[in-house]
Amino acid sequence: MKSHFAFWVAFGLLASTSASADGISISVPNDANTSCTVTGTSLVSDGSGGFILQNGVSNSCGAPGSGPPNPSTSNVSLTVSPVSLTLSPTSQPSATVTWTADVTGATGCTVIGATTATTSNFTISQGSITNNATTTVGSATVQPLATAVAGAYSFTISGCTFPNNANNDPVTTGIVRNAALSLTNGGGNCSSTQLSDTSYVLSRLCTASVTNPYLQTSSVTTLDQYGNIWGAWPVSDATSGSARVIVLAPNQFVALAFQPSPNAMIKITASPTYGGGTLSVSTTPGGFTRGDTAYGVVCAAANAGSTNMTISSNGTSASCVLDPNQTYYLNISSIRSTGLKGCLTATCSAAFYVTKVGN
Repeated sequence: MKSHFAFWVAFGLLASTSASADGISISVPNDANTSCTVTGTSLVSDGSGGFILQNGVSNSCGAPGSGPPNPSTSNVSLTVSPVSLTLSPTSQPSATVTWTADVTGATGCTVIGATTATTSNFTISQGSITNNATTTVGSATVQPLATAVAGAYSFTISGCTFPNNANNDPVTTGIVRNAALSLTNGGGNCSSTQLSDTSYVLSRLCTASVTNPYLQTSSVTTLDQYGNIWGAWPVSDATSGSARVIVLAPNQFVALAFQPSPNAMIKITASPTYGGGTLSVSTTPGGFTRGDTAYGVVCAAANAGSTNMTISSNGTSASCVLDPNQTYYLNISSIRSTGLKGCLTATCSAAFYVTKVGN
């Protein structure tokens, strides 16, 4: 057994010792798990089968952390409040993105858009940074641009510099948990500055006279919500099957916000007797042109909407199938399906009636 031990020691010396000015050199790990060298003039028995260095012992291990770097990482998490903003032409919504690094003393951290879409839809204003006992906390204010569109966006962190760790080794950024923020269309807050996407550019009409030709009554109505004309989705009993005539100029459109509930379908039909008109459904007011992603046009004819449409949120074969409980706009105008004026007088009418399909 002793001979085996002696062989192991000898083999270890052959593998880990080398000649030096002091005689013998042995490589060992230091406290930062990096190699260093201990040297001496001779090996002598320690009396129990082992050996120790003797005479002129020195080492090149140095102080803790003086060897090659042993980097560690600091994780950063981001949160946003509120998690959703409602787009509005008459107000400037904003949210606060807060980031937390799990080490104190972080500098240079900057909140940025995690995607190109985020960068192009928001302004980002950096806030203050606070050093706590074990963390660093900072924030930024994010605000949608006037041209921002509804959708999902995310923010991340960039440029962080962390203080060295206990071994004086550099610390780098580890896991970063991004913050998600969604933009939705508010439906209210109508503005005449909003323009359509049609070749014959229309401006949004926010208030107008709406007539019930059957009862021969009319009233000035705020034209921002579907429910203001046809009642709660899908349609109220009082308005179902009865035409509503909206008085508007040839260069105007109406955009009515609505959220389709699950398992409901309506049919909306033009009434040429009272003026007719064109229709479309989009996620941004004024989207009439099929395939226009900037306005989020979901349903429309090739140029500028259609005159009749079935709208459903139950996944059936309606001409316009929507996601339930999402905000959409029912766009109405007097323009023709070619995108040109459908009315040559100063005052026009668009007339439609809505009926519920199925139960």
